[in-house]
Amino acid sequence: QGMARGMRAIQGSQLAILECVWTAWTRATTQGRGERALEEAERLMQAEKAKLRLQKMQAFERQFKQQDATFMATVFGGWRREVGSKERREKAMQRCMRNIANSQEMLKQSSFQGWAKSLEGVAAAMRKINGSTKELKREVMGIMREFVMKEKQWRSNAKRREQLEKLREQKLAQMEKQFNMSGMAAVRECVAAWYSLLEAAKIRKRMKDGGMSSSLKRIADSNNVLLAEILQLWKGAAMEWKQEREVELARRQKEMVNKCRERAIRALERSLQGQAMALIELCYNTWIDELAAAKDKAKRKEAALARGMRMANGGEELIKREWFQTLAKECEVGKLERASR
Repeated sequence: QGMARGMRAIQGSQLAILECVWTAWTRATTQGRGERALEEAERLMQAEKAKLRLQKMQAFERQFKQQDATFMATVFGGWRREVGSKERREKAMQRCMRNIANSQEMLKQSSFQGWAKSLEGVAAAMRKINGSTKELKREVMGIMREFVMKEKQWRSNAKRREQLEKLREQKLAQMEKQFNMSGMAAVRECVAAWYSLLEAAKIRKRMKDGGMSSSLKRIADSNNVLLAEILQLWKGAAMEWKQEREVELARRQKEMVNKCRERAIRALERSLQGQAMALIELCYNTWIDELAAAKDKAKRKEAALARGMRMANGGEELIKREWFQTLAKECEVGKLERASR
């Protein structure tokens, strides 16, 4: 029973030691794994923040570049339109002056064009000489009649042109007089026109600035909305990744715990098997020792009886002394055996 209690105590102490070692190891591993997971998550979060910051700066830079390009394009387009309108006005004024100065040449050109058309008609009539003479005469008479009518019309138009020329000269003289007499009025009109153009340019610039500021506000609002959506999506993805990571870590931890439990059970089985064999060996050795002790005790008893029988003939005192000595030796041997057990 004492040996059984000792074996149970040894087994309980071994199990307690294994349980303590297992709990300490699992606590250390789980804490280290959790710290490493937190460090990795923080590092990934910092990397994502840096990446988002870089993307945001690049997007703002592209937007400002596009805005600068559009602003320069609008400014250049307005300047080109202003310059082109001024050049077109000057060209129109020069063309008008040339037309006024070259009215006689235009009249000559129109008369020569009519004469050329009549000659073309005559040439066509000459080409048709091989046809009927009546048709030729009819065509020639028609051409001559048309030429006479055009000549009369040209003469009447010439008179009208002379009258128009006189009126034009009178108007030009009047305009020259007005320009000479009212130079300050022309300057005033030019200044007023320039001031109106300047006011219109200021209004356009103000409208453009207002449109630019409103467009910038809209872009900023759209950027804030876009950033909010991106952050919402990133938050959802981060939560999903965190949950998946926790599930994966729990699964790995469970697998590791199962493996460690199996290893501990196998080691415990091996240790228990070894302890059982040691117990069996100890029991067998104890049984052998008990048998040997019993044999020795029987031999001593037989020797004592033989000695007692021998000493019976020697006297009562000798028998008592020998008997007490033997009893003392047997008591000492019994004490030693009990102590060894």
